[in-house]
Amino acid sequence: MNILLIADAIFEDKPGGSRTAAKELARCLVDRGHGVVLLVNQVIEGKPYEEKVWNGVTVVRAPRSRGGLAGMRHACEDVVNRFGPFDIAHIHFAYAGLGPIWGGVLGSIPMIRTFHGPWCEEGWVEDISKARGALGQAKARAKRVGRHWVEQDNLRRAGSIISLSAFMSGILTEHFGTEPGRISRIDGGVDIERFHVPKNRAALRKRLGLPADRPIALTVRRLAARMGLENLVRATPAMLREVPDLFVVIAGKGPERERLEQLSKDLGVSDSIKFAGFVPDEDLAALYASADLFVLPTTALEGFGLVVVESLACGTPVIGTPVGAIPELLKPLEPKLLARDASSEAIAEAVIAFFQGDWSKRLTADTVRQYVLSRYTWDMATDQTEQLYQRCLQEGAPRADKVAV
Repeated sequence: MNILLIADAIFEDKPGGSRTAAKELARCLVDRGHGVVLLVNQVIEGKPYEEKVWNGVTVVRAPRSRGGLAGMRHACEDVVNRFGPFDIAHIHFAYAGLGPIWGGVLGSIPMIRTFHGPWCEEGWVEDISKARGALGQAKARAKRVGRHWVEQDNLRRAGSIISLSAFMSGILTEHFGTEPGRISRIDGGVDIERFHVPKNRAALRKRLGLPADRPIALTVRRLAARMGLENLVRATPAMLREVPDLFVVIAGKGPERERLEQLSKDLGVSDSIKFAGFVPDEDLAALYASADLFVLPTTALEGFGLVVVESLACGTPVIGTPVGAIPELLKPLEPKLLARDASSEAIAEAVIAFFQGDWSKRLTADTVRQYVLSRYTWDMATDQTEQLYQRCLQEGAPRADKVAV
């Protein structure tokens, strides 16, 4: 097949979960002999308009100078003319698809949509947390309404919609009115070659500048409001009372860093928390593997949780909050990995129970990795996506220029 993927950015330019999924799908499809073009926005000035990546995927970046919607429309026209005809157009982010769809560029190409999360609600959580005064709140509400309309229009035009979890399927039906028959459940995955159990954890810790002889609880998150990092910091004093030598590593960048660092000082735990900042992609697997425990303190809208399966693939168990799709990932492995809620008290209880309980000893590195290998690999996800493509072609799926009723 000849496949056009459309996303907001390429992973190497702007890391993120949806971009990881688009990258891994593109890579796997090319490895299986399909032609793949990935159309994205140019988010970094000076990056080439076109290049080959990941062993044969053609990436085309819509120039920033042409503007968002117009730039994507013109770039898509160029891609369709030079690399078409395409069998499938697969969109990974609503806004990225607006220019090609509204401009009529995709024409009669069957359209698939992967729903990575409610863009309108994720943006709302961050916007309202930063809003100042009545005007700021009004702007946040207007953005929320506009994004919801764009998302809903995009979903209605898709012949089939991929959902990464039961939680996400529920959002599609309840908040966007999507018919259940148009939703295909395909879990996310992990690169099992890159994320693996280390042979020498001590060497990894030394390379990363982490303490060799202290238990380490790690989280890797964008430092933003809905990620629950404040609750993790607030849980640290209680955790240290029971696990005195615990060392917490918070990796990632974002608008909340300064406030979180100040909070750790105010609570008197700054010596036991390391704010590691942005972690280069080449060091991410080593960071997972160097920890004794990964903590996912999310308070809202966790659509799948790639960090969960990446950590487990490295042999590191995960404590998570019962939010979004997190229970779907952790409960089958061990129900005690779920905190009772997303509060700081519940997070502290769960982490303490992990380090002090006998049950956690059953979660060996090989056990948690095998759990991932049996459920969450990109090859499995690609198998199901290929089958969906074939069904859409055989059954005459609705086209990108026709709105589903």
